[in-house]
Order: sequence, then C-alpha cells, then structure tokens
Amino acid sequence: MKHYISAGRTKRLRQAKEEARAEIEAYRLQRKRCYEEFERRHVGTNENALAETEMNTNLYVQNLAEVVTVRKDQIIKDLIALALDIHPQINPNFFILKSYNVI
Repeated sequence: MKHYISAGRTKRLRQAKEEARAEIEAYRLQRKRCYEEFERRHVGTNENALAETEMNTNLYVQNLAEVVTVRKDQIIKDLIALALDIHPQINPNFFILKSYNVI
C-alpha cells in the first residue's frame, strides 16, 4: 500500500510553512525594535555620564590649580629648607660591621 499526499494537504503544509516564516520574521523585527529602543535609552545615559564625569574632572583640576597657586611658595621654601638642613649621621650598620671586624 502506498500512501499519497493529496494536493490539498501539500498546499496547506506550504501555506502553514509560509505563515510560520512570516510570524518568525515579524517577531524578529519586533525584538530588533525593542533592542534598538533599549540601546538608544542606555547610550544616552552613557553620554550623560561622560559629560558629568568630564565636568567633575574639570572642577577637580581647577581646584588643584588653585591649591598649587596658594601653597606653591610655602612648599618651595620647605623643600629648600629640607635640602639645606644637613645633619650628618653615621649609618647604624657601620657599628654592626665594625663589631664583626668587617670594616
């Protein structure tokens, strides 16, 4: 016994297959639009965060520049004083080595 598929059944299978493809394509396009919307919302947020970070960084650099101008002279004086204030001392290791007659 051979089983034959009727022409009507074949036509219905093809039609169902085409409908399934159309539904899949519609779902894919819907998901793509949702993703693009999500991406657009979050990319905007990143740009805002970048602008805010740049603004905070600029303020911080300006504050540092002000502190430098205010304290620059005193810091230079302190550095010069430290460089010129010499107190010669013998290294503690010298005494250890001398006790072992290495020096």
